[in-house]
Amino acid sequence: MYALLPWYYVNRIGASYPRVKGFFEALRQANTELPIGAAGFCWGGKHVVLLAGDKTRVDGKPLFDAGFTGHPSMLSMPEDIEKMELPVAFAIGDMDAHIPMDQIKTIKEIV
Repeated sequence: MYALLPWYYVNRIGASYPRVKGFFEALRQANTELPIGAAGFCWGGKHVVLLAGDKTRVDGKPLFDAGFTGHPSMLSMPEDIEKMELPVAFAIGDMDAHIPMDQIKTIKEIV
């Protein structure tokens, strides 16, 4: 807990998402020709989902072209999924500790 609580405070979604988004904005500005993918596991999965729903454009292009998330955590259901406008693949076990089966079904229905 002594390590986890300070890490979580510094890296909570409200603090970390602007840094992640800024990275993808800079990446898109530097790379306008090649496709960009985003992948996130657990805590990073929430960022991929949020980026997929972010309406920010760089030279008319979204921050990434396609995403992947495995075992995403801290999702606001179903709001985060409903906002997605970019393709994202999900890898979630049927006994995932962070996402109950009813939420997995909701993700499948929306995606």
